[in-house]
Amino acid sequence: MFDKFFNMIFKDNCDNSNVVFKTICSIFIFLITLGLIYNILMSIYLYNTCDNYKKNRVSQLLYTIVNVLYNCFTVYFMYRACKTCNGLWGFVYLIGIGIIFSIISMVLFRKSMDRMIVCLFDKLENTK
Repeated sequence: MFDKFFNMIFKDNCDNSNVVFKTICSIFIFLITLGLIYNILMSIYLYNTCDNYKKNRVSQLLYTIVNVLYNCFTVYFMYRACKTCNGLWGFVYLIGIGIIFSIISMVLFRKSMDRMIVCLFDKLENTK
């Protein structure tokens, strides 16, 4: 589906000398995937334990879905960049896309993010 889009952005630069970059890129994809799993587990935990999460289920669920979709896009984007040995350019593009996504998320989901922060700080204070 996105093959034409990725072929426009990334030209195939692979040869045998790029093994180190492919390894670094694979490690980065693995870390992004761990972050995705952590994001999902943390959202489930907050949803089950925080009262202010349960009062605003629709907005919190929408925020979680958007975040998970963005993380899935990030994994796929970096996979395609690494597949063509353009991991560095993929990382640079993701920085720009991440900044834009963060600004849009702050505008659309500000209250959801604030509720999540309040809940996390309440949980940290209760553990002390």
